[in-house]
Amino acid sequence: MEARGIITKDHKLSSELKSKQCPNCSEPNKPDSRFCAKCRMVLTYDAYNETLEEQKAKEDRITIIEKQLQTLLAALGSMADQKRIDELSNALFESGILKPAIEENMH
Repeated sequence: MEARGIITKDHKLSSELKSKQCPNCSEPNKPDSRFCAKCRMVLTYDAYNETLEEQKAKEDRITIIEKQLQTLLAALGSMADQKRIDELSNALFESGILKPAIEENMH
């Protein structure tokens, strides 16, 4: 189009410098923004893919943690020695892995 005079060089340059408006909150963003500065809405396809990959990675980590927790609970259930259960529980509380039930209800 530029070669045929339909679009001038100045027009092409000005559209590259034009702010990118967020479709969610109408906030003007930098032309190269991937996410809205105000509401964090995805503005580019690459950012969308990145967001999906991060979500998948989080879901995978949650799945691993759930399996580890099931293994831990099965091990605790098979323990007959209350002293060993108490020692393990204390170690888990001290490491921060487990929190007291009262504290969990407050959040």
